[in-house]
Amino acid sequence: MQLEATGKSVEIAIQNGLLECGMKREDVDVKVVEEGGLFKKAKVILTWGEEKSEEIVEETEAVAEEPKQEDVEAEVETKEEPVEEVQPVQEKKVRIIDTSRIEAKGKEFLLGLSKFIDENATVETEVKENEVYFAVKGENLGKLIGYHG
Repeated sequence: MQLEATGKSVEIAIQNGLLECGMKREDVDVKVVEEGGLFKKAKVILTWGEEKSEEIVEETEAVAEEPKQEDVEAEVETKEEPVEEVQPVQEKKVRIIDTSRIEAKGKEFLLGLSKFIDENATVETEVKENEVYFAVKGENLGKLIGYHG
């Protein structure tokens, strides 16, 4: 399989690609497409699995001596074009986390903090798509975020 990744530098592009595919550095081959620069991102192609071994074979065959013109013409006439397999686009892995602990700890912290300003303050929580939202309600709680917060 292959994955194209970009970043500010080649190393960052490699790290971005490794994060996206979930592989380790030693498990992939890296081909640098563009080095990047001041206004240009670096681009790399990470290869692993069956394609990794195929690329190594292709590179070693390319080093072999050039075929003669007669051999190439004969091969062109008899050789059929292989049909490329279309790989499905990889979906990014969604990290599913247990938000109940985060929700409880956040609510406890905000409630303790807001009680210094208003003893009747309340904290409400809402969870949407692995994100926790907190709403602190009470009087004079603007002091929590400061002037023009």
